[in-house]
Amino acid sequence: MMTKAAQEYKWDFVLKADARGVFRFKQQGGFDTWSSGDSGHRELLLRTIPSGCQYTFVSTVANPAAIDALLREHEKEEHRAKDRDFLFDAGLMQTYLNALARVAQEKGIADVSYHLVECSSAGSHPHWEAAQWPVMHVIPSQQEDRFRTIAHSLNTIGYKQVLAMEKPQNYRLPQVDFLRNHGISPLRAEKHVTVGGDTLVQLVNVLLPFSYSRNEHSGSED
Repeated sequence: MMTKAAQEYKWDFVLKADARGVFRFKQQGGFDTWSSGDSGHRELLLRTIPSGCQYTFVSTVANPAAIDALLREHEKEEHRAKDRDFLFDAGLMQTYLNALARVAQEKGIADVSYHLVECSSAGSHPHWEAAQWPVMHVIPSQQEDRFRTIAHSLNTIGYKQVLAMEKPQNYRLPQVDFLRNHGISPLRAEKHVTVGGDTLVQLVNVLLPFSYSRNEHSGSED
């Protein structure tokens, strides 16, 4: 049993389960030196995944055939002479991911996605191999086949959206058109596990951590 003093104490940080049994972490005080909250993945999944449905995890990565084809083209003298990259980099990957999300939305497919590797590069560009790091998509199982079809067909049904993503600079349009003209799908999508919505919520609840950090620029402690 808690003492009267403990019961009256105003805790700064409270971690407890809500009515559904899902842990919530709240900061009670307005302190500048400490902060807490959901991790990005945790908050995203708990906010957007309802119960009562089956969900399938699908990963997307840059198609190895597309990476190799662009690398061979990049090494040609016509590109090297102009000091112009012709690679499947993280920027091109993001263009395709944005187009995929837009087409999926137009087709009424619910796609909750997150990068399996979170990049932190102090303002510089992501590592050039980042396009090969999986992006996870949580898809209602009845829509999973349609989603993977779209992911493999961005050269055709997603081309309009890719063009919209690249405007107005069109920096990566030469790579986009190269893959399209050579019939090389830019993305590869792979199915992983399928779980029920209630199970998924509880897995998120117990597996994904909260964040808890101190602002190092707040001054020294007494």
